[in-house]
Amino acid sequence: MSWKMILGLVLLALVAIFTIQNAEVVSIKFLIWEFSLSRVLMVPFLLGTGVIIGWLLGTLSRRRSS
Repeated sequence: MSWKMILGLVLLALVAIFTIQNAEVVSIKFLIWEFSLSRVLMVPFLLGTGVIIGWLLGTLSRRRSS
């Protein structure tokens, strides 16, 4: 198993532990929107959003350099 896979699994485990320990509802305000959401849903959603944005930016960067 590669070191990247191991690092990814460790980070996934840490996110899962953090999410389970922080299950309360939080209020989120962004520009003109305001909504309440459980941290159990918020943390994986934001993590996934960050991964997708990073992947897209990496793909665009590789396309421009080649």
